[in-house]
Amino acid sequence: MNIRHQLPVLIIAITALIGISGCSSPADQYSDLTEDRDSNKPLPDTIRGQAVDTLDPESTRWVGEHEGTELWLGVELEGAGTCLVVYPDDERWVTGCSSGNEVSLSNGDGWDYRVRPDSAELPEGAIQVSHNVFVTKR
Repeated sequence: MNIRHQLPVLIIAITALIGISGCSSPADQYSDLTEDRDSNKPLPDTIRGQAVDTLDPESTRWVGEHEGTELWLGVELEGAGTCLVVYPDDERWVTGCSSGNEVSLSNGDGWDYRVRPDSAELPEGAIQVSHNVFVTKR
């Protein structure tokens, strides 16, 4: 096969690879979002009312709690981001999203709450809450 015939095949292969990679969801990187739910615990009404413009409610899953602070993980409603909800109570909850590999939040209680994709290593000293969510002491 000469170079003239190989070039179109190479261009088609590269185009297909780019197209396939663009179709993956942020949830594909996080087992917490793709595995069956262990709990159907809904977001508290306080959050549901204020974060509806940010979180896709169908993707949001309760992933556990740490020292009384409950945690939900979800996908950003309009974007390619992953979102974490940190909920100690109705007054001090926070939510944050990132289209990068890690979401990091703090609500002033001395802990940093983080989300990492399946492929990332757990940092030394971290406490794992779920497959993708962990906390570290500040």
